[in-house]
Amino acid sequence: MSSPASSSTSPTEAAPSTAGGGGKSLQDCMAYWDRDTHMTKADWKAACARSINRLADLKLEAVGLGPAKSKP
Repeated sequence: MSSPASSSTSPTEAAPSTAGGGGKSLQDCMAYWDRDTHMTKADWKAACARSINRLADLKLEAVGLGPAKSKP
């Protein structure tokens, strides 16, 4: 038998949080758009694309493949 506290946790709350709702593609991110959000669907899509590009850039920089940093 489960306790009330454990049964009130949704799977989304129990899962680790990942940028973009846990998906890895533009389509995954778009699946989280809701017409009641403060953004139009076009704005949401642009934000998803920016997030995906930034995450890709961060991964490249982490392995030393990103743009070279200018020396001061």
